[in-house]
Amino acid sequence: MATSDFAILFVTAEGGWWLLDETWILYIRLRDFNDVIRLILFGERGVGTRVTLEGAQIPPAYRRDA
Repeated sequence: MATSDFAILFVTAEGGWWLLDETWILYIRLRDFNDVIRLILFGERGVGTRVTLEGAQIPPAYRRDA
């Protein structure tokens, strides 16, 4: 696990990387550390698969309707 200015990064036992947005509304599945570098250091927005979290997936304190 690591943090950046805008996200929390997780690495799985299989070597996959996940980025969770600081507002808990989006996560990005990254293929490898190379994708992490391309996104965090170079700002390439096209890397990874983006998934928007909704409803109960978002902690109550971060929900817009809370």
